[in-house]
Amino acid sequence: MKIYLIKKGNKYYMNNKKFYLTDTVKDILSAVELESVLWPSQDSDEFIELLKAKTDACAKYMMETMVECIVLYKDKNIDYGDAFGKTYAQFGPISSLVRMSDKINRLTALLRRKDVKIQVKEESVKDTLIDLCAYSLMTMYEMELLKKEKKR
Repeated sequence: MKIYLIKKGNKYYMNNKKFYLTDTVKDILSAVELESVLWPSQDSDEFIELLKAKTDACAKYMMETMVECIVLYKDKNIDYGDAFGKTYAQFGPISSLVRMSDKINRLTALLRRKDVKIQVKEESVKDTLIDLCAYSLMTMYEMELLKKEKKR
């Protein structure tokens, strides 16, 4: 579905229906099923307004998701006994790459096989992406620990 956003005076229209930018744009831009949003010219005030609204909506979503990621990390790290940190200490950065590769393979399988019934329902696309985010941040943390240790 293509969405056409047009500004006429101080009013915005989506597919010829009037809407208020502050109330509606966040819903429009966060809707996953949209194939595309046709933006006004990039040098226009309308484009900047829409870009700011989308950026704000995305930043809010990212903050909410990061909270979810942190809670999940804390629970899993206690359950797994800091397996990631121990593996990183033993094998180095390649260990995090292996874990992320596993998640990318999982993500690839989930995205390619939409018509196939997923066997492990606890591991959705979102869950897999959150795990990738956590592995990235955990890797950065372990790298920081090593830097601090080398300075001692």
